[in-house]
Amino acid sequence: MYTSMPATPPDGRSRVVLVESHKRTIGLLVDAVRRVVQLAQSAMQSPPEESRSAEVRGLHVGKGRETQLLDLTAVLTLRE
Repeated sequence: MYTSMPATPPDGRSRVVLVESHKRTIGLLVDAVRRVVQLAQSAMQSPPEESRSAEVRGLHVGKGRETQLLDLTAVLTLRE
C-alpha cells in the first residue's frame, strides 16, 4: 500500500497507527500524531464545498480545532 506522498525516513516522532479497513487491521507508518480523538458519527459534518476532495469524508469542528475524517479507500492504493 502506498499514498502519493513522498516517503520520509522514520524518526522520533514517527508512529504506527492501526486502522481497520475491509475487515482487516493494518498498520500505517505516519510522520507524527498530534492527538487521537473518538467522535460519534453524528458529530461529523460534510466538508465545505471549497475544501472537498475524494480523500476527506467528513469534518468535525470543536474547541477551535478542525478534524478531518479520511476515506482510507481513497487515500490508500493496493500495489500488486
